[in-house]
Amino acid sequence: MKDALRSLFAWTAVFDDEALDRYVGEMQKWVFTAKDLGAYDTLLQVQASWRGTAEAYAEGLTPVEVDDEYLSGAAAVGPG
Repeated sequence: MKDALRSLFAWTAVFDDEALDRYVGEMQKWVFTAKDLGAYDTLLQVQASWRGTAEAYAEGLTPVEVDDEYLSGAAAVGPG
């Protein structure tokens, strides 16, 4: 699927390997879900979102670093 998406959507060239793998994984999930359900709205929304991400990267914006520890709830929040 990676080769097909790269060939169909030239804008994927702005993705590094990690971003491309995330994009391909998400598209693969939604392509098969959409096919099974016969509903393509979410697939189209996800695709549009990734294209927007590519446009942002092309403009020089970079991904935000995510603090996985904070998101997991392991970090203390509030008074102790």
